[in-house]
Amino acid sequence: MPTQSLRRHISERARSLKDKDEKPSKAFLTKNLQKVYPIGFHKSGSSLNHSPFPLLQNSIDHRPKTSWEVRVPASRVGSVGRRSDGGSVGEGEKGRLASKDDGVLKRCSWITKSSDELYVAFHDECWGVPVNDDKEVFSRFDANIVANMEEREIIEVVKEYGSFSAYLWSYMNYKPIINEYKNSNNIPLRTTRSESISKDLLRRGFRLVGPTIVHSFMQASGMTNDHLSHCFRFKECVKLACG
Repeated sequence: MPTQSLRRHISERARSLKDKDEKPSKAFLTKNLQKVYPIGFHKSGSSLNHSPFPLLQNSIDHRPKTSWEVRVPASRVGSVGRRSDGGSVGEGEKGRLASKDDGVLKRCSWITKSSDELYVAFHDECWGVPVNDDKEVFSRFDANIVANMEEREIIEVVKEYGSFSAYLWSYMNYKPIINEYKNSNNIPLRTTRSESISKDLLRRGFRLVGPTIVHSFMQASGMTNDHLSHCFRFKECVKLACG
């Protein structure tokens, strides 16, 4: 969504929380922080062509291989363009047709034909999509990190900013960063912003939130669009960030 709309959305959520004087309870945290998907994603810097987002823990060797076709559900295609006039090709479909090579969708280079289907689904459905709802924000964090988050620390952030999402997006001036990397080797493992967020989270008492992990989260939550420029999801995520 546009920067102004995103800022307004977060401000309204903050006012709503303040008006109701709602303090996150243990039940709230248990209900929302345990909704972490895909369960088992964790940071790895050793395989799949320097993949900048986490692998599926204990799943690569046990799940069927992907059919190598688009994994985005039809309900989500509508947000980036779909057939709406009884047959004409929408903007999103045109972009996907242009992103095909020999009939196969072009993806980021760390996604291969042997990639686990959940890994591909995460790339196609979640990675790089801007989120500003606390439930969705926590869902993009590693499950182990969320498990180690203390209720007190989260409550303090919510008290100060209105929501955990507002706290994170304040570092971005409520506007996603859109990169145009052509090669995965050019994608950094950490940035000055992830270092700043990491430093403040550590100051507030959070654990397991180093700058590399924070940057991985920023990529997953759409704070930065690091899809390679030839990937079919690049333009879709750009549109989601701007629209």
